[in-house]
Amino acid sequence: ANKSWCWTGDNAVAAINTWHHYAFTFNAGTFAFYVDGVAIDATETQGNTGTVINNDDCPVLIGGRFSNSGTPAYEHYFDGKIGDVMIFSKVLSAVDIKNLYELTKWRFQK
Repeated sequence: ANKSWCWTGDNAVAAINTWHHYAFTFNAGTFAFYVDGVAIDATETQGNTGTVINNDDCPVLIGGRFSNSGTPAYEHYFDGKIGDVMIFSKVLSAVDIKNLYELTKWRFQK
């Protein structure tokens, strides 16, 4: 089956009242997921993911996801605070992700 979207991550439960740095990259058909500067998962996709990423009719959702009910609705909202969002026009390397984590964590950790 062709996949035109991807869900990735580990099954760990994030501790409440604790700041975490999450990062996602997409390069040459592979989504990578990082938590606190460490690579957690990488998933190769199949199908036409490039059109989804470049599609103006497909909004970026942060803190929610599209409903599976077939209606144009959103569900599964994030129950917490998002302190910073960055979107880059280039693929960040694992070193870039680690550096961003190290550069930003001081603003959020107590």
